[in-house]
Amino acid sequence: MKFYSFRIIFISIVILHLNVVAGERYAGEFLLGAESPRGIALGFNGHSIPDGGFISARNPSFLANLKSTTISAFHTDRYTGIVRNDYLGVAIPYEKKGVGFAIYRVAVEKIPYTVLSNPSLPLTEYNRVLVKKYVSYQEWAIWISQGFQLTPQTSLGISLKPIFKMIDGEYAIGLGIDGGSKFDLLNNCYGTVCATDVLTSPMKWSTGKVETIKPRIQTNVNYFKHISKLHANLLTIVGSEIRFDQSGAYLFSFKGGFEYTIEKIISFRIGTFQKQLLYGMGLSIQPIQIDYAFYKQELGSIHAISTSFNGDFLKSD
Repeated sequence: MKFYSFRIIFISIVILHLNVVAGERYAGEFLLGAESPRGIALGFNGHSIPDGGFISARNPSFLANLKSTTISAFHTDRYTGIVRNDYLGVAIPYEKKGVGFAIYRVAVEKIPYTVLSNPSLPLTEYNRVLVKKYVSYQEWAIWISQGFQLTPQTSLGISLKPIFKMIDGEYAIGLGIDGGSKFDLLNNCYGTVCATDVLTSPMKWSTGKVETIKPRIQTNVNYFKHISKLHANLLTIVGSEIRFDQSGAYLFSFKGGFEYTIEKIISFRIGTFQKQLLYGMGLSIQPIQIDYAFYKQELGSIHAISTSFNGDFLKSD
């Protein structure tokens, strides 16, 4: 029990420190967690695939080509359950201009706020650390999206994104705009370009401090191959990402992934991002699809699982 409490304190300090740094460099870091398990396993390339209810948060241009309504959700516990990620999204076809809605939350619950028994004296065997109270740290994002067909080969999408953060009674409110595009290149080959926080998204804290979330640009080429003899499909994704920080500097990364699907039922995935390997599987038994992803970080392994429901599957003709 003592070891678990110490682990909570240690990981909470690390996470809060990273968020302070992120506030100075990458204030929108938490938004990277709104990635589907399928997208994670393919190298954090969820913006390059039409992935059900995750479309709004990744690439709203896929809303233009929807054929059915899909609801998707996931819950992930990170670092032995200390950090919790929750997502719920829906994609709806509407007059050839699909719409989507999504909400995402990151929470660190029960962070110990500690003080000395006698704050005026140094830490000693008799002047010990006490837990004064517990606080929580939460970050929320909402996407309101629409996609439309610009030409037979090109679709575009845009998302309005309110953002909210809160810790120990202090809060921040912001607003961002994301955009995405999808364009056909060759037979079974298409490209995507996505930009999040394209106008630089401001966030104002109740303390008066202002953070800004700088743009993030992602480009991809996807190639799809049907292997008839094996009754299988192979998806190959190659992409890149540029993230800007507050100083104007940027971080450039290559990423990619492979997905092998048998009989449109079971999928095996592997990807790479920032020199890290990612793995995953998927199971599709209509109207339900379940996806799983796994990868390792310094503070522990990450397991992500999602469920999607095709709402039009049960409709009668």
